[in-house]
Amino acid sequence: MGNIKNDSVFDIWQTNNKLETLRNQAQKLKEYCYECKENGKRCPGTVFELETYRQIKPKTKNYYCIYGQGEPLLDKLVKKLPYRDNIGGLVFKGSKYLLVQRTNWPDNFWKLPQGGINEKEKKDKAIRRELNEELGTDKFKIIKLFPFTHQYDWDKESINLANFRWRGQKQFFFLVEFTGDKINLNSEELKNYCWVTKDELLKRIDVIHPLFKGYKKIIKKLLP
Repeated sequence: MGNIKNDSVFDIWQTNNKLETLRNQAQKLKEYCYECKENGKRCPGTVFELETYRQIKPKTKNYYCIYGQGEPLLDKLVKKLPYRDNIGGLVFKGSKYLLVQRTNWPDNFWKLPQGGINEKEKKDKAIRRELNEELGTDKFKIIKLFPFTHQYDWDKESINLANFRWRGQKQFFFLVEFTGDKINLNSEELKNYCWVTKDELLKRIDVIHPLFKGYKKIIKKLLP
């Protein structure tokens, strides 16, 4: 986690990703446990650390917790979280479609441009904003909103990074025509893009990030 010969314990505590994950888990458990009817009765109110540890070692028993003999409490909490609304664009120019690549992805992972929908934001405004932010241009013409949606769950790491606000994403998709000539990628989010035919697109998303479950199936529905 760190080297206390070189760094202070406080700095390690504040900056280490694993410790941040544990803090997030513990905080969410506390918020839930404080409202539990067993808090101060069967549960002495001092077992948050044990319940946090049980997320890592599910076979660990927590005899003070009414959930402690079965499924870890955090897993139960995750199932109650909502899905985050997400917008994606099937962007075309002529007979070719646009794929992009995230900065932290391997070179063989590709996807459509996409991003989260802000609270109370309309879908058409969200797709325009996301495309502008990611591709550095506003030269787009929205053709239609597809009737298909795609919903998938995140892994635990992604749920932690989102501070336990969502369990996954529900995606909406627009068909969008690119009317410009030049794309300027947002280098903080994306590292590459390409224009491909329909067949090439399907081949490139054969290998996709493990989080994107069912991705190729929904893309096939979008393509003409």
